[in-house]
Amino acid sequence: MATFVELTWTEPTASGPIIALFHGLEGSIDSGYVRGVLNIVHELGWQGVLMHFRTCGKKGNRLPRWYHSGDSPDIDHFIRFLRARFPDREIGALGVSMGGNALLKYLGEQGEDCPLSAAMAVSVPFDLANTARHLSTGFSRIYQQHLIRLVRKKVLDKHKSYAVFPMDLD
Repeated sequence: MATFVELTWTEPTASGPIIALFHGLEGSIDSGYVRGVLNIVHELGWQGVLMHFRTCGKKGNRLPRWYHSGDSPDIDHFIRFLRARFPDREIGALGVSMGGNALLKYLGEQGEDCPLSAAMAVSVPFDLANTARHLSTGFSRIYQQHLIRLVRKKVLDKHKSYAVFPMDLD
């Protein structure tokens, strides 16, 4: 299975770990927390790389497949790519919110065979249904409406590029 995701790298380093970052719902390199994490990684003398989930990078998503909170196949492919490209470097991962959810799923699937040296998940919505209910109440509705606008635009753009969605999105 070919995987096409957009990557954003910090300046290269000759040694030290590589930290793979997985953003939250509709996050990207333009998200403040993503830039902050990558800056800290760089200041520590490490190399960081953000894997944009499909539809979240600047180049869009040319394929019918979308991303979701359990998107461990793309994470697996990406970590294997890093391991092959940097066989002598330690690789760590940080997932934030939805990206943390997908990272934790990946870690569970890998078990003892996981090629990561370390991993951390921050602000993970373990119970997605409860999180969705919470987003529809109080001040959180503003954030919910923001996310809905972003996703709706991407769905409409994707629909325009395909006459119909194929039944098998994988």
